[in-house]
Amino acid sequence: MVTKKIGLLPSFEVGMPRTLKSFFEFLNLSIKHKGETFRFEVDRVKVEPVNIRHDIKKDWDLFIDRTTHWHKFMRAYVQHALYDGVYVLNHPSTFAAINKHASFVFLERLGSKVPETIMIPQHTYIEDEEYVANQLRISPRMTQKKFDEQMKSWRHYRDKSLPEMFANHNVYFDFEEIPEKLGGFPIYLKPGQDGGGGSGVSRIENMEQFHEKYADSEDRIMHAQKAIDFDEFVRCMGIGPQVWPMKFLPEEPIHRHYSEEPVKLSNSERRRVIGEVKIINAVFRWEYNSYEALVKDGVVHPIDYANACPDSAISSLHVHFPWVIKALVKWTVYCLVTNRRMRFDLNQAEFLRMELSEKPDEAFERALKLAREYFEEDRFEEFVAKHLSHLDDAFAEFHAKGLLDPIIEREFQNSRFPDWEQEKLISEYKEKLARSVANRMS
Repeated sequence: MVTKKIGLLPSFEVGMPRTLKSFFEFLNLSIKHKGETFRFEVDRVKVEPVNIRHDIKKDWDLFIDRTTHWHKFMRAYVQHALYDGVYVLNHPSTFAAINKHASFVFLERLGSKVPETIMIPQHTYIEDEEYVANQLRISPRMTQKKFDEQMKSWRHYRDKSLPEMFANHNVYFDFEEIPEKLGGFPIYLKPGQDGGGGSGVSRIENMEQFHEKYADSEDRIMHAQKAIDFDEFVRCMGIGPQVWPMKFLPEEPIHRHYSEEPVKLSNSERRRVIGEVKIINAVFRWEYNSYEALVKDGVVHPIDYANACPDSAISSLHVHFPWVIKALVKWTVYCLVTNRRMRFDLNQAEFLRMELSEKPDEAFERALKLAREYFEEDRFEEFVAKHLSHLDDAFAEFHAKGLLDPIIEREFQNSRFPDWEQEKLISEYKEKLARSVANRMS
């Protein structure tokens, strides 16, 4: 008997980890493969000191990771685990190093119809004294003496070194011509390097707003992006080779962002959307990622796909939530039982290699073939059909026994929703999950 241990890394989300752990316990899987029998344990990973000589593979076999790029200790811990042979969803190094701009450029090079986008240098540089002073004051341990010393040192370098550096390296660009280059207002201003949860994203209707929001962005590198008058806004969850497209409603509050109605995509649009998710996830080793695109007149315009902290809350995904849990079970079990190796070295050049005679559609098809090979898609589907074809029935039974109800209740009790709304929302979401399970929506 071989026991494989799945670690849930610290995250802001509580409903998904609780449900996954509870569902694994309910399944009590015992899978026979190549003469061995595999069982699975799921638990939270605790933050504690770790010796560089410690082999983390002795403790864990696979990590499900959504937030270590925001958690410095855990990022280093997971990189340590990578070297010890632990499989990780998602790769900590690439998500920290590959910003949103790089992901935009990569997909555009493969012929994707990314909206016209311009990266803008940050508004606030280090020579802004008020900004530097405010940043120093944020520290709870910043005494007046330390503050005075650091400001004195900063002023010295600003006066002696910085003017020459900025004169040599910075171009005073024409800010007001940017909207014209994008086809005029409206445009979107959004983080070009980091982001999350829609932070820093603004729809800009005029030049006054553009100046205001650019100033508010302070030291963040920003993208100015052409607005697309879309027919459908699609958001996909990608877990391993599995992709789930959802109809996204950006103007609704967060718990209404995802429609219960299926997104309307033609066969060619759906193939393009799903293919782009697989390519991006394979290239950057993000095996638990989300993707957004606007569809207009049969053309898919991807607008955000560096989201290796995908929204996985019951309170937002509702009817789509069971798909996430079942997809995580399928992919993690497959990786562990087949002893899939974490490929943390990148082969991006292989995806980008284009022959002189190659057309954009041919480049996309070649990249998609590489992505399917990376995810061992055919082998994965055979494995699921053999060992995990009962998951839909099992989740229905899991739900029927009421095991999801306390997790839904806890999700809203821990949320920022007002107390007077919680009882109503708990009842509503129990009904939504019941419909999803009964209709096998996911």
